[in-house]
Amino acid sequence: MVSLKFLFPLLLSMSLPALADCQLRFDDGYKLPKDIIAVDRGECGFTEGLAMIEKDSKYGFITRQGQIIVEPKYDYAKDFYEGLAIVGNDHKYGYIDATGKVAIDLIYDNIHPFSEGLAVVQKDGVYGFIDKTGKVVIDIKYADAGGFDQGLAIVHDGSRGLINYDGEFILPPEYIIIHGLRNGFRAVFGYGGWSFADVNGQLIDELQYHKVESFNEERAAVQNKDRKWGIIDTEGAVVLDFAYDEVGDFDQGLAYVKKDDRAFYVDRNGDDILTGNYDDVEPFKDGLAKIRKDNKFGYINKNAEIVIPIIYKEISSFEEGLASFQKDKKVGYIDKSNNIVIPAQFDKAAPFVNEQAIIIVNDKYGAIDRAGNIVIEPIYEQIQHFFEDIAPMKLDGKYGFIDKKGEVVIEPKYSRVSPFIYELSYVEQNKKMGLVNTKGVEIAKPEYDEISAWVIDGLVMAKKNGKVGYIKNTGEVIIPFNYDSIGEFYNDKTFIEVNGKFGYIDKSGKELIKPIYEEVKPYSADAIAVMKDGKWGIVDLKNNRWIEPIYDELGFPETDRMLIKKDNKYGFMDMQGNVVIALQYDKATDFDRGVAQVQKDNHWYSINRAGDTIGEVSLNFQ
Repeated sequence: MVSLKFLFPLLLSMSLPALADCQLRFDDGYKLPKDIIAVDRGECGFTEGLAMIEKDSKYGFITRQGQIIVEPKYDYAKDFYEGLAIVGNDHKYGYIDATGKVAIDLIYDNIHPFSEGLAVVQKDGVYGFIDKTGKVVIDIKYADAGGFDQGLAIVHDGSRGLINYDGEFILPPEYIIIHGLRNGFRAVFGYGGWSFADVNGQLIDELQYHKVESFNEERAAVQNKDRKWGIIDTEGAVVLDFAYDEVGDFDQGLAYVKKDDRAFYVDRNGDDILTGNYDDVEPFKDGLAKIRKDNKFGYINKNAEIVIPIIYKEISSFEEGLASFQKDKKVGYIDKSNNIVIPAQFDKAAPFVNEQAIIIVNDKYGAIDRAGNIVIEPIYEQIQHFFEDIAPMKLDGKYGFIDKKGEVVIEPKYSRVSPFIYELSYVEQNKKMGLVNTKGVEIAKPEYDEISAWVIDGLVMAKKNGKVGYIKNTGEVIIPFNYDSIGEFYNDKTFIEVNGKFGYIDKSGKELIKPIYEEVKPYSADAIAVMKDGKWGIVDLKNNRWIEPIYDELGFPETDRMLIKKDNKYGFMDMQGNVVIALQYDKATDFDRGVAQVQKDNHWYSINRAGDTIGEVSLNFQ
């Protein structure tokens, strides 16, 4: 639990993304039955005309008309792509088509979406490619593989290379790192350094660079071994010599560069476009860049023409077509043609947001419209940013809320308030915390010791009288304040702590695992590792299965294999608690992509899921 006395500085400075307004929408007003949940992803949930649904932790698919094409019967599912969707049961994966028919049997340990007609699949720890009939078209033999992109795929078998649809190497497996395509080129790294391969998999230059950035507008910034930046073209030719401390991406034919503390712009030929000897230049925004010379500011356009004279002691960025400027210690606003729209008359002024700007006069806050008319009289000690039509304000040492017309929504009574986060403002009164929504309603009275800054799935963690629980973003108490600590919900479940012991509850507050364990940790939505008397076991909530706490260590499960340790020996069990690889190893790692590393008699080996040795590790594996 995080204390809000530390959160307020964070809240006052946070910039938050806009919240999406998107719900699963069906034709003709169809509504899902109460026992089925819409998995809201993609374009308001639908991809290729189908949306994923969930019931009792099983997944299926439904049409826009409300017809359930695939009943919720799979443990795992992904959205449709290229006419097929990945589904899984019992840690095995395959594909179904848009009618719900199994197109490719569920036989793989891992599987990727189809790309260019082929899909990466994993079996027994190695990877290959299948087509949409399920036929293996490139042998399942690689340590790792990526999907095809414009006819080539990255594969890894000790080193990385690029193969074509026939499995032939176009770029030999000699590289440490190969990136995905971006703007027709991919960065590659080998023992000589970095370079680029084109869309055909051919190197454009030798491996020689210390760092590289992606191509943009047929130009890429590269750094040599002396840590100086330059620019190359698509054939690897240097168009800007290696003499720069910083080089940015090209945007509409120009790139931002910095050399010896001087910033300027170069064109595609590497020529400096700024004829003036400016002290500094900022990146372009909306076609204009701020420039500085002799501690005065102005703006240039992308033709390097001065459009705002270099005469201002201070000038802001342009927001909603206006920028604030300072003259004779007063602030006003100009447009992009340098016309004075609002004369300099304020002590300070903020950028315009939604046709309104906050201003300060004689240390008092108010607001103006784009014509410079006062819409909120400058009488407040503080006005924070408006969220929709409401903003926190301060008057006579207390905080309240006003609307954009200056009407008081909540009278000043709080000692502290935050900006709106997830449509909520955190308020403090008499050293207790509460919540105010964007309608100006105090949905949670100031009676809490602490309230978390994060709203997840409409729930907010809070603390009251020394105990923690959850309230909804509407203020309703969902999880009573009975616990010493509580976690964030994952798949509608979370841990609880009571008197130093841990258990699990669901979102309704129902106790799933009694708080009797020294430690708990989730392995999946339903498999929870528990410790009792220093030993680890598993509670499987889905299958109501119990694996007795008898192990000294438990690893992280992959494809139904979990590392176990008992009596100083390592082995592996499945998720039903059966020991499937005997406790015989001195050391071992978790399975990763179907392969685990084990040590026995001072030698390290690689084994598959069946416990068969598939190779000796030549280096001392740590």
